[in-house]
Amino acid sequence: MKFSVWVAPAACLAIATAVTVAQVMPVPSSPVDLLAQRVLAMGGNGRPDGDNMLAELNGYFDPASVNYGLCDARPDCELDTYGVISWNAQVWRPDSPFDVQQADGVRSLDATLRAELNDTAPDDDVVVVGYSSSASVVVRYLRQLHAQAMAGEDVPSPDQVRFLALGSPNRPNGGLFARFPGLHIPILGVTTDGANTETGYQLTDISWKYDLVSDFPTYPLNLVALANAALGFFYLHSYYYEADPNNTDLVVSDPKWTGAKEGELTDYITIAPRHLPLLQPFYDAGVPARLLDAIEPLLTEIVELGYDRETPVWQATSAKLLPRPELLLKALPKLVAALKKGVKILVGRTPAARTLSDESAGTSVASAPLAQTSLEAKRSSKVLWPSSVKRAEFSAERPARRGSAVRATQNLKAAVDRVRDGFQRAGARFKVKSRAQTQTTTESGRESQNSPSTADAAA
Repeated sequence: MKFSVWVAPAACLAIATAVTVAQVMPVPSSPVDLLAQRVLAMGGNGRPDGDNMLAELNGYFDPASVNYGLCDARPDCELDTYGVISWNAQVWRPDSPFDVQQADGVRSLDATLRAELNDTAPDDDVVVVGYSSSASVVVRYLRQLHAQAMAGEDVPSPDQVRFLALGSPNRPNGGLFARFPGLHIPILGVTTDGANTETGYQLTDISWKYDLVSDFPTYPLNLVALANAALGFFYLHSYYYEADPNNTDLVVSDPKWTGAKEGELTDYITIAPRHLPLLQPFYDAGVPARLLDAIEPLLTEIVELGYDRETPVWQATSAKLLPRPELLLKALPKLVAALKKGVKILVGRTPAARTLSDESAGTSVASAPLAQTSLEAKRSSKVLWPSSVKRAEFSAERPARRGSAVRATQNLKAAVDRVRDGFQRAGARFKVKSRAQTQTTTESGRESQNSPSTADAAA
């Protein structure tokens, strides 16, 4: 085991959260335009039949959609089909450990894909979509195909099938299973199987920056980064439909984090959120944006101290205790610059940063195709990166969620006020009652002093 026992508790907690809480949530309606005639999607935890995957992917893979379907790319899109791969994707149960579920997912994926390819013309494409735990199924299946190909067995043609992984725990530099390879948690039946590797099949890996599952801190002892990733699980991992790889304002431009290793077929796309997940609850609660915008630059640099961004995303990187000294030295000027930037924002010299709510309100966002590598150019006939016309439709849900958060905060404050008022009223009543009792006792004492005793009366 290459990581410290002091890091293991954080790993176990994060993995337990990922495999027991992460159910399939809204999945992207705008990540990649895959010119496929057949799409096979796998649900996440708690969705063995993928019953809501079609609803979440609809409008993107739906042939009837003008903006997101395939009709605008190919006139014969009426032949396109959408299918769900059923598998044992249960939330953790003693009789259904995670590793058993993953093996069942691999078998189901293999059987469904081979049956689909038998009904598919040689020139047609099949795209397999995996999210979170089913993204791990996709990675395990790709390893199996590679091993079978090396053994000379019959495998699906790489020219006919491609794969898309969203929020993958096997992302080499960031995925939970890659951060803690070989870790076994008996109570959950989880064995972390490390990073995905090159298999000869085309794979597109999309991840939010700071997603607990796919962008876990390299240095978990940085508790600020760890807390930020934990909130990223709730604010980012569950909302991949907002991850837009065409938004050049949000896609990480560093070629080590958005791109492909030379000579390999796996494309990685990393998308930054508008705000740190650590600050998002405060934005949602209505804390003045300028104050939060002033805090964010320095806090971001502190969070980034928990990551090794110098190592490319395709290089497997396990969790470590502390950053290398040279990384700390490089971070010092960034911390100073971030502090200065925060002060300028606070005093009003720098415009406040644009927020997700601004975009939801209709702020236009530049959208352009990503730069293509030579390998991407070869695949350009199969993969496009369209503008996100329909993003606003899904972003419209953000204000509702924000409104709910604000109302929840207001209700909490009102409840606290009611409790405080109740205590104050109870205290006031207690004081009145105490004074009344004291007064009664005093008057009784005076009466007893003024009245003659029984003995005196007898005399």
